[in-house]
Amino acid sequence: MGAVDGAFYYVNGGKWYNTENTMNINWTPDDSLQENDRVELSLTLAPALYVKEEGRVDWEALGKGASLSMPVTIDNTAPTLDGVSVDPIQKTMTVKAHDNQYIAAVVLFNAGGATVLDFDGTRDGVQAGDTCTYELDLQKANGNKFLVQVIDYANNVTTYVLKMQLGEEQPVPEMFAFDGKKGCWIGFNRGDTRESAQEIAVGNHTFFGATAADGVIVAIDGNADLYILNPEDLTEETFVTNLGMQLTDLAYNPKDQELYGVNNSNQLVRIDKLCGSAESLGAIGGDIGIVVNTLACDGEGNFYTVSYGNGFANQPGMVFTFTLDNISSPKRVTNNGYFNNYIQALEVNPNNGLLYWASYYDTSTETQEKYKGVLFEIDPKTGEVTNLGDFQTELTSLCIPEKHTGGHWYDPTDEIASMELSAEQLRLLQGAKQQLSATILPWTVRDRTVTWISSDEAVATVDPDGVVTAVGDGQCTITATSNLNAAVTANCQVEVESVHSSVEGVLEDMGGNVRLFSWNLENDRFWTPGVVTNVPSPIGAAVYDAGNDKMYIRDNDWVKMHEVDTATGNIVRSSGSSWYSVDDLTALQLFSTVETPQVVGVAGADVYKPCAPISNSFGSTWRLPTRTYTGGSNLVAITSMGQAVNEEGVNCDLLYAMDNAGYLWAI
Repeated sequence: MGAVDGAFYYVNGGKWYNTENTMNINWTPDDSLQENDRVELSLTLAPALYVKEEGRVDWEALGKGASLSMPVTIDNTAPTLDGVSVDPIQKTMTVKAHDNQYIAAVVLFNAGGATVLDFDGTRDGVQAGDTCTYELDLQKANGNKFLVQVIDYANNVTTYVLKMQLGEEQPVPEMFAFDGKKGCWIGFNRGDTRESAQEIAVGNHTFFGATAADGVIVAIDGNADLYILNPEDLTEETFVTNLGMQLTDLAYNPKDQELYGVNNSNQLVRIDKLCGSAESLGAIGGDIGIVVNTLACDGEGNFYTVSYGNGFANQPGMVFTFTLDNISSPKRVTNNGYFNNYIQALEVNPNNGLLYWASYYDTSTETQEKYKGVLFEIDPKTGEVTNLGDFQTELTSLCIPEKHTGGHWYDPTDEIASMELSAEQLRLLQGAKQQLSATILPWTVRDRTVTWISSDEAVATVDPDGVVTAVGDGQCTITATSNLNAAVTANCQVEVESVHSSVEGVLEDMGGNVRLFSWNLENDRFWTPGVVTNVPSPIGAAVYDAGNDKMYIRDNDWVKMHEVDTATGNIVRSSGSSWYSVDDLTALQLFSTVETPQVVGVAGADVYKPCAPISNSFGSTWRLPTRTYTGGSNLVAITSMGQAVNEEGVNCDLLYAMDNAGYLWAI
């Protein structure tokens, strides 16, 4: 459900103000509804006046209330493009398309899908299934490749690649970088700003580092996956392998034709540019005590890096240079430092010999977002630093291709060096699925596809894409065979077992009731409903205090914590309201006692410090840098994993939190 608007008069300010509230209706069509079925969805809003203290709505007194009904059509079919024609005189494109229901829009993008060039919307008097004609303005279209996207009202999308020369040929930018805030590749020249830079391609990954290497771009993402990109079309990616270590920047050394990187432990790493094997060569600046996360290299084999940090003790923001002979004791190039943090980028421009540093410094607080992304130009001979302007974003993966290059180390080959699977062993619960992937190296092999087969489909099956499905108890082998050379294979041993456990918890059912439930995961496909509580919906989080056998449920409207009798579902007592939302809760084990139970919650990127559940006194937090390291913006779940000994030898509660990018954080 969209936003519900309201207004109120602020007497002290002498003004009217708008307010809005967005509610998720949490409705999902069940299996009885089929494609093209039509239903009516009705909602009734209950003003707070009719909500009793315990959360019960007095529907009888409310009457009809504020009701809203809307027609809903089940639609999982994507639209189809029937034809495209271009009028070069009028500079227009005519698109014909149809859908089993109704088309909402036709959109023209640039080659990488990062920039909308024009769009056209729905037509009046159209019947479901009709073919319609749409007209797009080509005034902003320049290049030889574009994307045409057809979208229906259920947000089913079909994307077509259109290759034809329209307008003027796009000039090749001098530099490329990945905009970490917007998640796209941009191209720019010296003197450009973020506003004047070209948005070239939407990123399929969050790239941390990149470098130009003899006509290709080598890049690494936040999962430590290495890719080869085509600088003429950054949407063309070739996966190489997973390095097994996270690098924050890459550099190509033209002198020895080797690829290098720096990891988050200050180590200089040499990488096989064809197969991706990595070798640590030593800590950069180990003798002088600097921290670094950037790397660049010139044509003579001289490496460059920038000292990391925002404190004067470690000389932050100064450029240092070293060779393979003095990795631990680099020499300082610049005299002035600049505070910096998070992921950045450094690259030598092979066309003029100057260094370019895409710096980043984030000083945001909980209430204010504030950061700088200044691009610096550095003369490595004189140490002169020129500020080229604040791009006001986090630029990573800066790369500057050489204008004339003749490298052919990446010519295609039929010789396979190795094949690896993403997992050599799997333990799956019955009914679970797991994606396997096969990596054939070097990445220049002409055909890297494989055929999958299971040794026992009564235990586990595997589909043509490598998705393994656990069928029954036992063990089997999943084998991938190269389609280029059948003698090249790789195996994964799979063990399948049934679930021998049950879970109990709290949920909101389809009727909006907050109820307890249990689920025998071994024998039952669905959960079993328990007692309905009188906790007001919607709920935000729940936690079970095992020491006292008590369930605590936190509602989202009144933002109160309710102690609930698990036998009757009745509220035993409630806390006062809180200013702070909580998305999930877990009870501590080591630092929680029967007399003083302690729980921890998460909201946004914050982990709330422990408090008694009924106190509802959440406020003081630890913030996790989710966006920096995983691309996630919020923590969505937290659970206790018992106890563990930390790096200082102290026995602690071990917590696991999950962010909305799917990554786990050990706390």
